[in-house]
Amino acid sequence: MVENWLDAVCKVFGSISNGSGGQVTSYRVFEKSEIPSELTVFPCAVTYVPEAEPQYTSGAITSLLWNGETELHVAEADDPALLTDVMKYFTRVLQAVTVSRTLGGKVQYFLLPEGEKAIRMSKLQYGSGPYHYGLVVMWQVKENVSLSLSG
Repeated sequence: MVENWLDAVCKVFGSISNGSGGQVTSYRVFEKSEIPSELTVFPCAVTYVPEAEPQYTSGAITSLLWNGETELHVAEADDPALLTDVMKYFTRVLQAVTVSRTLGGKVQYFLLPEGEKAIRMSKLQYGSGPYHYGLVVMWQVKENVSLSLSG
């Protein structure tokens, strides 16, 4: 279930270079609830799962396809001069996701959806804070499960 692997996704985004010798701050969800009410550290990543699609075999759920999103808040302001810095994160995200295909064996796969705008630059706002530039990354996890439907 999501609580078994979502923090592994957070760690993938936390492995991304910030371009200054450090890494992106990526807020965990279940190991420790770190999602902030406002952002004070840049770049940072906020990861969540808005939907799950069950897949059935013989009246039982055998796998779940989770559609998730990570907001990568790169620039602290909406200054267009920062767009070059934001665009550098496209490659960094692709590299990080590519080396983490099974999240250390926790899931069948973790990938960016094919044929969709999986990574897009956006002007983001977090809570009631100011607008700033970043990326929205769409991803999918397929998880094998064993849930029988009795009723």
